[in-house]
Amino acid sequence: GNGRYLRSDELLANFALSFRYRLPRGANSGVALRTPPRGWPSTDGIELQLLHAREGAPLDEHMCGAVYGNLAPLARALHLDDWNDVDVVVDGTHLCAWWNGVLVQCDDLALHPELRDRPARGWIGFQDHGAALTVRELRLRKLPDATALASSQRPLSCAQRALLGAVEPG
Repeated sequence: GNGRYLRSDELLANFALSFRYRLPRGANSGVALRTPPRGWPSTDGIELQLLHAREGAPLDEHMCGAVYGNLAPLARALHLDDWNDVDVVVDGTHLCAWWNGVLVQCDDLALHPELRDRPARGWIGFQDHGAALTVRELRLRKLPDATALASSQRPLSCAQRALLGAVEPG
């Protein structure tokens, strides 16, 4: 059916997630992050959009790599008709995501009224939107609940941390 998820049983707070995926032409899917047990990823948790988008489509909050419905990706890095490597770090209120080594999301969710009250812990999952999403090489690393970024009084942005080598894709 449309909108089902293959998801973790465990509720996670801070983590690094890496995976490879491929979608057929015209497909629409997503990866859910921190979704509450009875919630919906795009409205109650966080959903990163996985979309087989046409070349030249605008970078908006529904494009591949977007925090669905809320934050447009910073760049276009989708490999159409091929495997895509995704690396995601969720640390406190910070979310960073790389597609094929290109930083596409890097934000403090607490700065966005529509995202600031989303849960700090939830399940991770992959959406079935009626398309054949293929995922492989899935790796998940739990991070401590009180990481330096989450507990710092003046946290560095994900981009700053990436430049310092504190957060890297993979």
